[in-house]
Amino acid sequence: MSNYLRFTPDEFQALRLACRSLSLTGPFSAFQQTLACALRSSHPLLARRIGRLSKARVRTLRLHMDGQQSNRPANSEASPRCDLSIREWKTVSQACAVIWLSDDCPHSFQGRLVGEVEETEPALAEKLGRLDAGQAATLYHRVKKGKRWCS
Repeated sequence: MSNYLRFTPDEFQALRLACRSLSLTGPFSAFQQTLACALRSSHPLLARRIGRLSKARVRTLRLHMDGQQSNRPANSEASPRCDLSIREWKTVSQACAVIWLSDDCPHSFQGRLVGEVEETEPALAEKLGRLDAGQAATLYHRVKKGKRWCS
């Protein structure tokens, strides 16, 4: 039995736009959760539908979206790593502990993190604000798992 999904043109466009800012690597369950969270405010019914997909269908969706992104012309090579100093990592970890008390959504992570550190660490906030979507997703997952990303 094959896994296929049907979306309206508007739903598919919303999925494509949301996936542009998501990391298409890692566990399928993390992709599913992040995608549903990214769609929650603008397309709540679609977000709920994505949240209820089986693992096989999530895999089908992610592989398709990955193919869509691979077919786009690359503006540049892979994003450079954004290493943090040990002091910066500690600040980021502490800020994440605070923001995750009220919101654990990967889609809003970067903006909330920048907002949390900008008053006390403006240079770090600027550095975090320059992260591309892939780097922000990597940082989110590394902080969640307690795996440092330091230079």
